Amino acid sequence: MPKRNQFVVPHPEGWAVKKENSKRVTAIFETQGEAIGYERGLTIIQHCELVIYDRKGEVRKRCNYKDPRHEKAYRHANYLKALAALNRQRESSHLSENALDN
Repeated sequence: MPKRNQFVVPHPEGWAVKKENSKRVTAIFETQGEAIGYERGLTIIQHCELVIYDRKGEVRKRCNYKDPRHEKAYRHANYLKALAALNRQRESSHLSENALDN
């Protein structure tokens, strides 16, 4: 089953990231650029389409990451995902070491 497309839409607090047909937002960012950067990583990993809206609520841009020709982008996204997991692991081990010191 294909993944649902991802949207970057205007929000009262800035810009929201959400899945297609979802009422809940995944995340909220101050700038549209931050929201697009976050969402691009998700759409590459999930092999779906990124739809970016402007402040008027009209579609500004569509980026299709469903095509396997984007293999370089998929590898880069998986690298970033693994790097983020490693950083989280390091932070959690650092926090547990601090707890032992106290």
